[in-house]
Amino acid sequence: MKKTFLLFVPILLINIYLHFLYFKSSVYQTILINDLSQDLYSLDINDVEKINSKYPTLAINTFPIATFKARYFLHYNNIDKALSYSNIGIENNPYLADTYYIKSRILINDNRLNESLKNLREAYKLSKKKDYIAALYFTVLAELGLKEELTENYRYVKLSNNNNIWRFYLSAIKKFNSLDEFYNQTLRDYNIKID
Repeated sequence: MKKTFLLFVPILLINIYLHFLYFKSSVYQTILINDLSQDLYSLDINDVEKINSKYPTLAINTFPIATFKARYFLHYNNIDKALSYSNIGIENNPYLADTYYIKSRILINDNRLNESLKNLREAYKLSKKKDYIAALYFTVLAELGLKEELTENYRYVKLSNNNNIWRFYLSAIKKFNSLDEFYNQTLRDYNIKID
């Protein structure tokens, strides 16, 4: 009986430790999720550094903990750590558009617009309905002079009922004088859509 009990003690201790890590993570997750939704940064960077992003790897909302950390490191202008955590976030959940979006913002902040575009393409492919992703994607396309790719995306914009997506798209195509006719037609389509 004593041997059996001693056999279960290490398992019990490991279980208690894992539950402690999970509890500690859930406390931080509440703060991180609230900060993301409110566009806040209420944790000190040293506190963010201490957050365990390896267990659990995903927050209760399926966002990788590493993605939250990348957002903070971008805010504190630590590009290397922000990129590292965004890569981990993509690895932990490659189907989350927001991690690609955050990585693209990091790359833009580091003046790497072409690399940012690759991540924006992936983010937009995963979630065409998020206006903040569409806005940055269309803006970068216009900034890089990629009017063909911009006009090709009209097929997705015209399916959208989000006024912001239409406005960002119209703003991006307006930057090209050669697209005046296309701009006018798109504007007519938008006015019909909102009526």
